[in-house]
Amino acid sequence: MKLQGLVKVCAVMLFCLGNQRLLAQQLKLGTNPTLLDKNALLELNSDKQGFLLPRVIKTQILSGGALYGASEGMLVYITDDKALYLKKTTGWEKIDFSILTAGTGISITGNTISNDGVLSFNSRKGVVVPANGDYNLSQMGDVTITSPADKQILQYQGATSKWININSPFVDPSRKLMLQAGTGISSVAASPVGSDLSADRTWTINADNTNAIWNANQIQGKSILTTAPNEGDLLTFTGGNWTPKAAPAGGVTSVGLSLPSIFNVTIPSVTSAGTLTATLNTQNANLVFAGPAMAPAAVPTFRALVAADLPTNSTAYIQNTTTTQTASNFNISGNGVIGGTLTVKGLTPGSIPYVGTGDVISENNAQLFWDGTKSLLGIGTNTPVNKVEIAGPPSTTAPFSTSTSGLRLTNLATATPTSATSKVLSINSFGDVILTDNPATTNWLTGGNAATSTQFLGTTNAVDMVVKYNNKELFRGSRGQTAAESGGSDFSAYTLTLMNGATKFNGHPLIIRANGNDVLAFEDASGTPKWHWNILGGGLNFVETNVKDYRLFLQNGGNVGVGTNTPAALLDVAGTAKIGTGGTVLNGVYRAVNVNAVTTSIPNSTSVTTAVTFTVTGIDGTLGGNVIINPRFDFPFNLRLISSRVSADDTVTAIFVNTTGSAYSLTGTGKRFDITVIQ
Repeated sequence: MKLQGLVKVCAVMLFCLGNQRLLAQQLKLGTNPTLLDKNALLELNSDKQGFLLPRVIKTQILSGGALYGASEGMLVYITDDKALYLKKTTGWEKIDFSILTAGTGISITGNTISNDGVLSFNSRKGVVVPANGDYNLSQMGDVTITSPADKQILQYQGATSKWININSPFVDPSRKLMLQAGTGISSVAASPVGSDLSADRTWTINADNTNAIWNANQIQGKSILTTAPNEGDLLTFTGGNWTPKAAPAGGVTSVGLSLPSIFNVTIPSVTSAGTLTATLNTQNANLVFAGPAMAPAAVPTFRALVAADLPTNSTAYIQNTTTTQTASNFNISGNGVIGGTLTVKGLTPGSIPYVGTGDVISENNAQLFWDGTKSLLGIGTNTPVNKVEIAGPPSTTAPFSTSTSGLRLTNLATATPTSATSKVLSINSFGDVILTDNPATTNWLTGGNAATSTQFLGTTNAVDMVVKYNNKELFRGSRGQTAAESGGSDFSAYTLTLMNGATKFNGHPLIIRANGNDVLAFEDASGTPKWHWNILGGGLNFVETNVKDYRLFLQNGGNVGVGTNTPAALLDVAGTAKIGTGGTVLNGVYRAVNVNAVTTSIPNSTSVTTAVTFTVTGIDGTLGGNVIINPRFDFPFNLRLISSRVSADDTVTAIFVNTTGSAYSLTGTGKRFDITVIQ
């Protein structure tokens, strides 16, 4: 039946196309197909059927959709927006059909919108014409006028939010301001002349300076007598009043100053108030101001210092005399010679003096000692028992260590003795340096060995060989585990190398203990790190150094990851993959298991398909891909799935046809699907 229907459809289409070419490329569908309108390229004629535009979901006309770049003039019906969209030069535009409703004061007649004007004003309706009283202040809702009077003003009252009429608080410009001259004032004048307030006036007040109230008649509350003064009089306080009097006769009229020649007098005399000034004259260097260097007495002058100027028995310096010096805190600048014994008080017998901080002669009896009785030298001890004894390091703090003897030789050089004795220096049980036989014939030599069978680094019995760095085990040579240690087989005949303090494990030749997460690194011939291994969460991570982690990740428990440290399967590839020699590179395989469709119902239609969407997390809408849809239920007759594709990120769209006779619901636990997408 399906094949027959398809043949019929094809026949009809061929017939229509043939008709189109025969009739000037015109096409008419419906009744009277041969009766054509010559002006119509496509004509539809039916009283029972209509023209059905293409029906698509909105994502098809958006960026990334199949119709996003369609030609201008295309018309489609968007099912999820229930609207027509037209493709214009600026993009897809929605075609809206709206109904206008007349509001207050507006009327609509056909295509004409009219303004009916103001409905009402001041109790009048209809077309309102201005009338007396329309614009009185009383018409305003925030103005209250009570008993208005001449020259009142409006004032805003915040408490009531109203404007009210009040009497003006300002002076009427017809009022006058008069200023009159009082005591001590000679005149008052206004400019411009006048006394009313209708203009801005400047008032000038002149004081009568001949009036006594403007002259001083007291000082500090004491009256000044009115006696007329004479030229040169002084104001004198007498009998509780100030009065002018003549200056007293006689007195000093000039003062002079005379000093020795060592002074320079800049102002030698004054005849009135002033200052007598004198300064010392400049002198040559290294002169002192003193009396004569020898008798007889004379006026002091500036001269050079002589030895006789220094007092005897001074405690501040050393005198060049034979008197025994007992004073302390002296300083000798220059060279000196001690012709006898020098005694320094306060030092401990046996101490060897040295110059300490600040050039001070110091001692440290416990660290530097000379036994004068036995002629023994102690360094680090004050009880030496050998000609020279060094007792340990100077300190136990860094950089010193308690494990050193306190003796260090620097600038070492090798030399061959003229007569070899095969002896070397050693230490006996008392700590004395002694000569002993050279063990070089059996020891491992850092400079090279003649025979590795007798000269080697290691042990000759079943004792572990340990190499340490900074007192931490670097590696250990040992035997394999015994049966008791392994809990199974005996591996004790094997030789093991344990790195970084690793513990034994069966008979593995090399066992490495990690430093934190780091296990082993690999460098190229130039010494550049290229690869390294580390342990993360119990798994082994193969790292391309400074490039990428998880090139290969062996998860604790069995899963293997490529590009991920959380493999969710036996092999989990976080990225593209290729299987087979000629296989295709895949970006991913995604499954949505036992899910419902996003679309909940498929309407019945013999001519329209329905787009049903599913959510598949992770898929890329730009890559397309192969889509496999497996329903977990049986389709009814005439419900068909005809195509499927990746339509957007995380979205698969399937096209269904439902001709069952009624809408088909996709809701419920029984209507579930398994979706597989290969990209």
